[in-house]
Amino acid sequence: MTGIQSSNIIIPRDQNKVFAVPAKGKPMSAKDFQEKFILKEGRAKHYVDFDTCPGEFTPRPNSLNSKAIEFVHDGPFGLYGRNPTYHRNH
Repeated sequence: MTGIQSSNIIIPRDQNKVFAVPAKGKPMSAKDFQEKFILKEGRAKHYVDFDTCPGEFTPRPNSLNSKAIEFVHDGPFGLYGRNPTYHRNH
């Protein structure tokens, strides 16, 4: 999280993709997020809210849970001018 805050860039690691979900209502708890997207424990403890434009992310079914839709962006994603806010998920 500190690296993202200091550089204002999300550097992808897994599949060279930045993964996102739409912000609708109250954020999911870390446990609920891990269960929905079948992540290892601790992988959903931080998140960044930011503004996007239509078409920047591509929707697709999660590879481990086809009922869960995730949004992906290939390569690094800059947060300049996107009003990012950084959160610790409990």
